[in-house]
Amino acid sequence: MTVQAEETTAPVDLAAAERQYEEAYRRWWKPLTYFIYSRLDQRHVSYAEDIAADTFVELWTKFAARGKDIQFPWGLLCHMGRQRIGDFYGRLASIRELAIDFSDPLNRDVEAGHSYATDQPEAAILAAELNDALEVMADLSKKWREAHTKTSMYRSRLEGGRFHMRPETRTATKQRVEQLTRESDQLLIDFRESCARVGELRRDLEAAGGPNWQSSTGMPSTAMRNWTKDKGTMSEPTRTHCDDGHELTLENTLFTPKGAKRCRTCMEASWRASRAAKPAMPKVPGPRKPRKPSEHAIPEEKIQQARELLKNPDLSIRQVAAMVGLNRSSMCERIPDLDQLRDVDRKRIVPVSDELLEKAVSLLTDPDHPRSVRSVCAELGFSNVTLYNRVPNLPALRAQAREKRRALAGAVR
Repeated sequence: MTVQAEETTAPVDLAAAERQYEEAYRRWWKPLTYFIYSRLDQRHVSYAEDIAADTFVELWTKFAARGKDIQFPWGLLCHMGRQRIGDFYGRLASIRELAIDFSDPLNRDVEAGHSYATDQPEAAILAAELNDALEVMADLSKKWREAHTKTSMYRSRLEGGRFHMRPETRTATKQRVEQLTRESDQLLIDFRESCARVGELRRDLEAAGGPNWQSSTGMPSTAMRNWTKDKGTMSEPTRTHCDDGHELTLENTLFTPKGAKRCRTCMEASWRASRAAKPAMPKVPGPRKPRKPSEHAIPEEKIQQARELLKNPDLSIRQVAAMVGLNRSSMCERIPDLDQLRDVDRKRIVPVSDELLEKAVSLLTDPDHPRSVRSVCAELGFSNVTLYNRVPNLPALRAQAREKRRALAGAVR
């Protein structure tokens, strides 16, 4: 009879685990929060720090507290952060009722999320229409804010001093601004009409529901919001100027999804100040270090083969590099006299008899049987470069042949 020994775990050095955990926390807290923030919907970005905190708690309980060595904390935190984001949206999916809070440019709240008993069919129909109207309003709100932002971006290119445009570019940008302005104005009209439609449906819904109407949870729908509206003076509907005194006109205001307003002039000034405060890149002192030789040296046989192929005027440098199996930049680096080699080769005139040249010209200028220069040169046994060098007026002769061919074709018709 054999008795299996009980498994014993080694004691955990909590002091070392705490030091390792604190080092990871100080190093990766802000990057992880931004990593989670960039993957959340705009309505849920306020939960980024909570999800990051849950991720670090899991890092402590499952790894550091158990004595496991954390070799790659950033990759591990990203993996666990994605899982926590999935759990977060899984919990939100359990809420089946529609609970949305939107705001128009004047920050007028519109709330929804009410369900009604089966003995009130007219209220149920109005609730369904209200939900559809809210979806339309949400879509128009997003489209208008995107169009308004894009219009302001193009307008700043014309008015600001950051861009130096050519005259044709400035004209095209002005036309683009006019087009975007028309689209933005039409979207704003449609959005306000959808807001009015939502208000009418809410009025009819509360009138049809009577004194006994209630939300789907028995509580006001504001308790089911996933985010709260921004507080502060910039969210007040009656605010006409920012803290620095700039007028909050439609063109000078950025509207956020949460109903707040931001001054574009202040944003531009903040951008310029941060850009001016950014330190310049330090210059590297001394001469530039030479490049290290490649580990995989190119055989000398390939270089000689490339030099022989480069003497052929019908082959380009790219074709020679492909035939030899080299990179074009590597071949140019290993053959420093490549340009001179190609220039000498281009100027080289192959001795060709005058009879062959006359035959080539007659074939190329025949209006009844048009042929290409490459096919004629291949048939007669010399290159097209030689033909162009020996017959400089060949393009003019071919143009005259084309005119004769067109004239003959017109006479036949």
